[in-house]
This record gives sequence, structure tokens and C-alpha cells, in this order.
Amino acid sequence: MGGAERLPSGRRVARHRGDGRDHRRAADCGAVESGVRRPVHQRLSPRAVRRGRHRSRRSGDRRCAGAEDPPSRACSGRREPGRVTQISPPLRLPAAERRQALVETALRVFSEGSYRGTTTAEIARAARVSEPILYRHFASKRDLYFACIDEAWKRLRMLWEETIASEPDPANWMQIMAKSYICLRDAKSGVVVSDLWMQAVVEAGDDAEVRKFLKRHMREVHDYMAEVIRRVQAAGVINAARDADAEAWISLAGGLLGTIGRRVGLLKDSDFESIRASRREWMTGSA
Repeated sequence: MGGAERLPSGRRVARHRGDGRDHRRAADCGAVESGVRRPVHQRLSPRAVRRGRHRSRRSGDRRCAGAEDPPSRACSGRREPGRVTQISPPLRLPAAERRQALVETALRVFSEGSYRGTTTAEIARAARVSEPILYRHFASKRDLYFACIDEAWKRLRMLWEETIASEPDPANWMQIMAKSYICLRDAKSGVVVSDLWMQAVVEAGDDAEVRKFLKRHMREVHDYMAEVIRRVQAAGVINAARDADAEAWISLAGGLLGTIGRRVGLLKDSDFESIRASRREWMTGSA
């Protein structure tokens, strides 16, 4: 009590005091009294030496940053032998383009495996992004799968519309549509849309959201197919007595049958051709 503070405010290093309360080493004090003046860094206390150990490095950095002295190799940005250089990150895509790229990749990955066996980590790696980026665009793997189904259906529908627009004979519409629907793989992703439907049907038993999505989606596909059948009926190709809505459901079932046949090796190409021929005979005949 009443003496000099060992560590004053600001934790400054104790200086030499006339009252004899200097806490430095005695040898340092003796050196000053004898008139021998040593370099500053040798007169500092051990605490000060530890705190200032990088002072020379920092001063070197300041010299590099100055305009008067020429910059060193470390400050010039030139690559030194053996030094690892930083690789620039890839350019960021706009949100819509990134989302579409993720769907493209997921279509390919899902088509090579299954919904249940595929993870978001696999899709992210295939797309060369991190999982957090994937989840910025899709809240879950399920939402991404729904987007894939919608995308595959959109492409198939565009193919059908191009077929109808380019084929003047309505008698060929249903035949071409049936073949592309059951067997044709998308040129970009290599996926058959009915394969995605079948995987979703498997999950629908345990997931109310999947059931809700499939109900809406399959109704949309059915309505489109039923409308095409009515147009072919109006052209006199399909028997007018056939129920267009019922025939559309049968056509949808044929696509799912095609998926089962391919997956388990149950049906051959000749079997698919026989099925299509039987359907044509039924829809165009009078029986």
C-alpha cells in the first residue's frame, strides 16, 4: 500500500524511477548508472520484448506500402517459386440461371439412381456448389425433385407440341407421342419422365406432400393428353365412341408400365411395339 503500482492503467511497462521502485532487472539499472547506454530493445523488460516481437515485421510492411521505397517481392504481388497462389472463385450466376443449372444436374443424378438413394450432397458435388447454395434455391430434396418432375414434363410437352405442329396427319400424332412418352430419354438429362413419376409414387405412401404434388401434376398431364385425343377424334382418326378422359388415363398407365418393364427387365422393345399396336387398334377400331 502506498507504493508505485506494478501495472498502471494501460498496462505500460514500468519505467526507471528516482524513488528506487523500478521493477526492471538490477543489471539494467546498473548499466544506466555507469553511463553505458545499451540498445533500446536490450533495455526492455521481458514483457515488452514479448509484446513487440513482430514490430520489425510490421515496420517492413509499412515500408512496402510506402511510395518512396521500391516494393519488395513479397509486396509486389509477383509469384515466388514454391509459393501457393490463391485461385479466383468461379463467377456467380444469376439466381434463375443457378436454379436451372441445379435442376439440370439433379435430373441427371436422379435418373442414374433413385430419389431415396440420392442425397443433396451428391447433387451439390455434381453441380460443383456447396450444399448451402443448393438450399438457397430449394428448401429440401423433395422440393428439388418436384422441380425436376415439372422440368421433365415441360420438355416432353414441348416435344409433343413440336410433333403436332410439324406432322400434318393427325393419325400419326398418338403413335409418335406414345413412343416418345414410354421410351424416349431427354437429350439433356437422359431421363424418362415416367421414371420420375414412378419414384414419386413409391414415396407417396409415406409423404402427404408428395401425394398432393402428384395429384396436381398427373391431373395436368392427363388433361393435356385427353385434349389431344379429342383433337384426333375430331379429325376422324380415333373412334368417336371412345372416352377421351378414360383413354388418357390408360395412356398414363402405359408410361408407368414402361418404367417397370425397363427397371426389372420385364419387357423388351418388341413387347412395347405390340402394346402400342394393340392400343392403336382399340382406339381406331369399332370394337
